Amino acid sequence: MHMVRPELIHLISLSRHGSRAPNPTVQHLCPNNMQNYQKYHIPPEQLTERGMEQLQQAGEHIRDIYVKRKRFLNVSFNGPNHQHFETYFRADAATRCGQSAAALGYGLYPDGSGPGGFKKQIVPIFMQLSENEHDFGAGGPCWQVSNEHLTKYAGTRGRDLILKHRTLLQLVASICGEEFYLFKDPIMAIKDVADMFLFDINQGLPLLPGMNEDLLFELGRLSFQHMIERLYATSREITYACGGFPILLLKDLLRAAKSDSENQTAATSYKYHSYHGHRELLHGLGFMLGLKFHFDGLPSFNGSTPLIPGTTLLIELHKKTMEEERVQWLHHQDLEASENIRFSQDQTDGNNTNLIGNPRKRPPKISQETMNTSSADENLRLEDLRLSMSDSVIAQIHTAREYDLCTVMKGWMEKCSQQLKTWNWQYFVLRDDGVLSFYLDEGMKKLKGTLNVGHGSGAQVSVQLNLTEKKQVFLLSTSLRATLFSAPSRKLMSQWISRLRSVGVDIVDQIDPLRSTIPFFIRDKDTPHQWQHLRQSDDLTRRDGFLWKRGHLKKNWKKRYFRIEDGQLQYFTENKKLMRGAIPLNGTVVSPGMTCCPDGRKNYFVISNMNHKSELHLNAETEAEMHEWVQVLQQAQSGFERKKRIEEPLGFALVVKRAEEIPIISFYATYSKSNEIDVVMERKTEAVVVTACPGKSIPIGSQLVGVNDKNILPLTYVESRDLLQTSAFPLTLYFIAPPFKLGSMIKKSRSGLENWKERVLVVSNGEIRYYKRNQKGTRETCLDVTTLKPRKAFALYGCYMNLIDVPDRPHCIVIVRSPSDKLVLQAPNLEECMEWASLIYCSIRIASQGITPGHSTNLQLERLLDVSMEDTSRCSLQSNSTIEV
Repeated sequence: MHMVRPELIHLISLSRHGSRAPNPTVQHLCPNNMQNYQKYHIPPEQLTERGMEQLQQAGEHIRDIYVKRKRFLNVSFNGPNHQHFETYFRADAATRCGQSAAALGYGLYPDGSGPGGFKKQIVPIFMQLSENEHDFGAGGPCWQVSNEHLTKYAGTRGRDLILKHRTLLQLVASICGEEFYLFKDPIMAIKDVADMFLFDINQGLPLLPGMNEDLLFELGRLSFQHMIERLYATSREITYACGGFPILLLKDLLRAAKSDSENQTAATSYKYHSYHGHRELLHGLGFMLGLKFHFDGLPSFNGSTPLIPGTTLLIELHKKTMEEERVQWLHHQDLEASENIRFSQDQTDGNNTNLIGNPRKRPPKISQETMNTSSADENLRLEDLRLSMSDSVIAQIHTAREYDLCTVMKGWMEKCSQQLKTWNWQYFVLRDDGVLSFYLDEGMKKLKGTLNVGHGSGAQVSVQLNLTEKKQVFLLSTSLRATLFSAPSRKLMSQWISRLRSVGVDIVDQIDPLRSTIPFFIRDKDTPHQWQHLRQSDDLTRRDGFLWKRGHLKKNWKKRYFRIEDGQLQYFTENKKLMRGAIPLNGTVVSPGMTCCPDGRKNYFVISNMNHKSELHLNAETEAEMHEWVQVLQQAQSGFERKKRIEEPLGFALVVKRAEEIPIISFYATYSKSNEIDVVMERKTEAVVVTACPGKSIPIGSQLVGVNDKNILPLTYVESRDLLQTSAFPLTLYFIAPPFKLGSMIKKSRSGLENWKERVLVVSNGEIRYYKRNQKGTRETCLDVTTLKPRKAFALYGCYMNLIDVPDRPHCIVIVRSPSDKLVLQAPNLEECMEWASLIYCSIRIASQGITPGHSTNLQLERLLDVSMEDTSRCSLQSNSTIEV
């Protein structure tokens, strides 16, 4: 019997645990890194909050695919008929593996999927005692033989590698403050130190002085080569590394096949087995089945690379006929947050993923006798399973021929390389989930790559005329890359654009592609391979230069060439040849920039989207470059705002609008001679802001806006400084005070725990302070900060804020100082949330860059200053006054 749409009958996953804290041995191996070691706030070796997020994302991905799309799993852990749990969780004896299983369960069964009125879905996780665990690694009868292999390797090949890399190890040892490679077990010492630095990067902690990306890459390569050679050099060693897991896997698949052949319902059996172990097991299972894992940007040895924390392998068992099953491999890689998790990712900074397989003969048919084989015969069928799996490895994504996804459109087009040099004919397939695949052949056997252009990807398509000698050209751009296509005819180009729009791609300006009289883009003759939009060339600012960019996964910093072009921030490799990504600036938030962060980073700023789910962390070489980039990016954003139709803004746009309408107090102070001036002022971008005033005559955070009879708002910092130095006494200085607000909000614990407490907040003098609320007394006494216990305070300079979605916590805002330092607050209602957010945003801008031009215009500040300078009696503060704050 031939079935066009095979039926999925069972699912198995094997996950590596998420990012964790270093091993306790690093306290002795690298004593200079103790400051980072003490910042984890969790026991050694255990899962960090980042690791929990990685596995929760894996669970969300599995829910998205197998609950929402394929409808294979039920929305509830209890199954459709509440007769039997349909998912089985089992973890290695290590605690972090159990934590990873629980985190994946949170993603697969989110809040609200629990039974009855109980919000949480608690899942049982099966674990063995460490001395009894033989299924997740080399244990039991293999342990002694395996140790003999490891000891032999350490005294031969392992020792030779250490001697070969002695210079590298000596350099790292000088950074760590200890010759760790001379310890009793040098191979494990090298592994622990290399892991420690990688975990620090994942945690957002700074590397030790002297440690750089290249040095860490070489150390990681040595550690990985040790692991591959010592554990997987022979078939016997691969068997030891896998322990009893292959037999466990085989039993699950045979049991599922047998249950299906006997028409047993899912109400009496598990449909999904979720296993959680270590990287050694994943690599070993891959080698046993003829697979190699490869992540671009990571150290490689013999065709394999290390596994990113949270890597998950998915195994599907399909039924094509009553007598033929097919095992299919899928792969999940942890992402930042910004992107939806897919089966494959386009190339980004160091996080492109491939699963490489060695194809074998066609999978054998599983007969009825095979399904009913006894446990004694199951070992004999392991080779059958191995051959079956290896033949059905999917290296990138599901193709359009698969059973559960519909093809929207397919056909031949020409595709241009990113360097805009060559055009190649390729066969394209667009699926209804927004995945555009391209092949070398119409039979779709040789996959070249994929693009995710579905809903939420931010993909845009635009017609390109007068761009090249090619006709029917359109540009498809995502947050990762921009690609040019040439269709065989105008009709086909229109069809492709229409189909792309149906899966979620936005059409830029929606120009009719058949109207060839409209030159949509023109070549910029001054800069090769750059084009200007005719309707944006006057509005959208351009800039290019080098910045340091933090990676999405490895959290390391790489030098990239950036360029603002057509409303996008594009970034390329350091040699400017290969585009690595592009971020549309429309609908983003740019932080004012921070000269020196709390974690020691300098000239740091962030670009995030409106919902705070995607962040781009950047570093400039100098403070001046940072301010220039921030200013140009904000100007580019304002160009979009001018193009918008007049309508009531929502979300963060409403925050910005209200922030530029907040009333500001203006005042002046007159000094007869220089020794009366007790004000310290510093440069904040191009503004002059008060940073200290011992006499409290001028509020800290106030911005200087006038000197004698001169309005300095339009002036640069250098011009304002020169004016101050050349002005004669008596000297009258005009200021605007930073906004002030006092009230109570609910604050999330900054320790990473889900702990929310009410706090009294004060925003004043360009900083935010919060106090422990007094639960007794009236509202007035509860808000009297002189009687409250202070908890913490920090300056708003360089911070950025946004509105965020927190499950079961509406009306939340976040204030960010650095990637690892965030303050999350909840307001009682939407109106107060907007009020607090607007005032904090206004305070950040004044403290970091000075009052915005829009704010100044709304308040008619320049006109009021002119009036005040003519008649100082209108000012609200005299020089001998004191402001209580």
